[in-house]
Amino acid sequence: MRDLTQFALPPSLSSQQHVEKKLAPRHKQGEPFLCGPIPLNWLCHAANVTGRGSGLAVALALWYLSGLNKHGATVRLNGSTLRLFGLKRHASYRGLRTLEEANLVKVKRHDGRNPIVTLLPMSEAKS
Repeated sequence: MRDLTQFALPPSLSSQQHVEKKLAPRHKQGEPFLCGPIPLNWLCHAANVTGRGSGLAVALALWYLSGLNKHGATVRLNGSTLRLFGLKRHASYRGLRTLEEANLVKVKRHDGRNPIVTLLPMSEAKS
């Protein structure tokens, strides 16, 4: 019988290389975090309709507030949360308007007060 080990691939070319599996970073005790689950199709649609604008950052801020509100669909969007996501006031107005035009959110605005935003299911969104 012939010795077939001479035809074996060297370990550097083997398809069964051992890849070290690491876990994603986690928040530390007491640090804020983004709570899920967040529907991926909702998030992808928000990213697509807002383009390079501030809409995706506003969407993430809304989902963050929803997680703080025990996954409630209606949140009050405040300036301190928007600043956490690096948004200035007028940029957040534009982002919120873009999400509203895509039917991803419903907004109740009142002069001098923070808007009340309701996250809508993807089925109600425009394609």
